[in-house]
Amino acid sequence: MPRAPEGGQPSLPVGTLPVDGIPRDGEEYLAMVRAEAQNAPSILVHAMEEAPLATPAPQPEGDARMPTHAWCTVFVERFKRLRYSVRVLRPTGTVRARIPGVHEESRWYAYVHGRAAPNEDERQRMLVSGAGSDSESEVSELLDAHDLTAHGYRFREPSLAVLAQLDTREAVALTKLFRKWMQHAQFTQGDAVLHPVHARWLFGLLACLDDDVSGEDMASLRVLARACIKCLVRARQQSTQHEGGAWMILVVLAGVCGQRDLWDEAQARLGPGGGGPA
Repeated sequence: MPRAPEGGQPSLPVGTLPVDGIPRDGEEYLAMVRAEAQNAPSILVHAMEEAPLATPAPQPEGDARMPTHAWCTVFVERFKRLRYSVRVLRPTGTVRARIPGVHEESRWYAYVHGRAAPNEDERQRMLVSGAGSDSESEVSELLDAHDLTAHGYRFREPSLAVLAQLDTREAVALTKLFRKWMQHAQFTQGDAVLHPVHARWLFGLLACLDDDVSGEDMASLRVLARACIKCLVRARQQSTQHEGGAWMILVVLAGVCGQRDLWDEAQARLGPGGGGPA
C-alpha cells in the first residue's frame, strides 16, 4: 500500500495557515490539518474513488444574503478535498488520541470547552457580563471583548488525531452534542451565528462521514441543518454579522450529502421576506 509523501510537492491543494486560526475555506483548514500531521507517525493512503457531488441550486436574483451558486460550487469542491485528506492522512492504529466516549456528554463538554457546563445561574451571569452600554459595545466589536475565557472557557480546536479515529456513527453522535451546545445563550451573544470553535468542530465531524450514511444518521444531520437555519433566522433579527459557520454546515449537507431540499427551506426562510425582522 503506498505511503503519503513525506515532503516535496503536496498531493492536494493546500492554502496558507490563517493568521487568526479561523479557516475561511477547506484549503485553509487543510493547511491546519497538514501542519499537525507533520508530527504524526507513518500515514497510509488508501486508493478510492470520489463520487460526483451536487451543489445547491442557484438562488433567484435578489437573494443577496444567501451564498452565491459560485461560492457553493467552490466550497463543495474544497470540502471534497478536505474529506479526502481526513480519510488518507491518518495516524497508524498504534497511536490514538485520548478522548471521552461519544456518549459521555459532560466529559466531552469539558474536553471542548475546558470547563464543566455552567448551571442556569452561571449562564445568566455570563449574559449580564456580555451586555453593556453603547460605548462598551463599540469597544467590544474592536477588541472582541465578550470573551468567555473570563468565565473559565479554554476552547480546544478539532485535530487530525481526533477526527481520524472517529467513524460515521461516532461523528454523528458528536454532532448531536454540538447541535445542543451551539444554541446555549452564552454562545449566541457575539457577532457570529455559530461560535467559531463549534463551527470548526462541526465542519471537521462532517468530513468524517462515510459516503453512505444511514437513514437514521441522515435524519439527525437534517435536524442539525434546521438548527443552523434557526440560528440564521435569529441572527438576521439581531443583525448578527458573521454567518459563515452556519452556511458551511448547510452547504455540506445540501451539496455533499444530497439533502438539497434543506437549501430550499433555508431560502424560503432567509430569502427576501423569508426570515427578517417583522
